[in-house]
Amino acid sequence: MKQATTHETQAVQGQDPSQKGNKLLTGIAVGAAVGGVVALVDKRTRTKVINSAQCAKNSTTGFVTRLRENPSEVKDDWQHRIKVASGVIKEVTSDLKSLYEKVNNELNGPVQSIKEESSQLVESAQGVQEDLQDIGDKVKQAGEEVATKANPELKKYPAPQPETVPSQPTRYQ
Repeated sequence: MKQATTHETQAVQGQDPSQKGNKLLTGIAVGAAVGGVVALVDKRTRTKVINSAQCAKNSTTGFVTRLRENPSEVKDDWQHRIKVASGVIKEVTSDLKSLYEKVNNELNGPVQSIKEESSQLVESAQGVQEDLQDIGDKVKQAGEEVATKANPELKKYPAPQPETVPSQPTRYQ
């Protein structure tokens, strides 16, 4: 027996797969409308929405009127605005580039120097750690020698092992 595909199953159940997107958009639109209505219950919100709509209407009407009366003036005005904005953007880009170069040049030297110094410090700390380990081993050996000479019975029992110094220095951040 042949199994029904998802598309066939949805068609049998009365669901058209292509309508899922439509339901989603419809749900979003209905939710937005309901949200808008609920927001307009508040008198201050209603007044603000009405004032904003009137301002937008007046601004648009004024622009359209100006465009009808003198389209070349509007075109020239917009071209001028775009040129000014373009110039400002070029200036900002240039300033950002010079700032980047300045920061890059001024910080790279000190950062490199700090890296070198810190690696030298780590090497020195590792050398000191090895020296301390050697000294500790010698002290341990001397202590065992003194203890076994003073009490020969101690040779029968091994000496407790002290904790070793970690192989890597602790790094604080």
